[in-house]
Amino acid sequence: METPQQPAQQPAPGEQDLPQHKKEKQPKKPSSYRISWPIVFILILLIAASVGAWAYFGNVRLQGVASSRDEDLKHRQAEIVVLNKDLDKARKELAELQTKNAAAATYITIPEWGVKFKPGTDLKDLIYFINGSTFDSSTVSLMKSASLANGQDSKKLFCSPYEAPLGAIVRYKDKTEVPTVGGPRTTKTVGNYIYGYTSPQSVCSSDKSTGDLGSVQSSALEKALDSFTLAN
Repeated sequence: METPQQPAQQPAPGEQDLPQHKKEKQPKKPSSYRISWPIVFILILLIAASVGAWAYFGNVRLQGVASSRDEDLKHRQAEIVVLNKDLDKARKELAELQTKNAAAATYITIPEWGVKFKPGTDLKDLIYFINGSTFDSSTVSLMKSASLANGQDSKKLFCSPYEAPLGAIVRYKDKTEVPTVGGPRTTKTVGNYIYGYTSPQSVCSSDKSTGDLGSVQSSALEKALDSFTLAN
């Protein structure tokens, strides 16, 4: 009895058309990638260390800059202290000089007699000359007023100190020299001398405004006698 034969296996549809080498090479499945966590951890440590080192050295550099600036600031502050002291000294010296100048401007000194006196604002432009024991004076403002009243083109000097338009101050050695008749209106003893004020003998100008100014300044000179003091 013959054994029945199996029917031959038929190729799948489309397979019979493929070449033999195509049948043998099948596409490979993509391989999966695994993360190595130890390597990632090491990378993180390296990055952290780098950032920390950068921050540390940056901080050190900033501290060095800040320290340098602090030293510079201290140096400048010390210089400012010295400058302030010098400025205070200069201000003090200036104040002393201004005081001396003000005192010098307040007094008029008569070196021939060794005395000084305060002329006051009415005699701020006082001019004088010494004739032996007599002090004759006038003012620039009085002479200008008289000249204007008598014509500006006049060559004559009106109300000059030589005319004693403000009166005169006379110096006496002692009381025996002071006249009892026609003597000074006011006297003051300074040092070893007696100083007396004598009124003007006449007006130096017929102009009323000049005469009024002369009267004011004459009274001022008489009052100034009370301020006579030794110059030294």
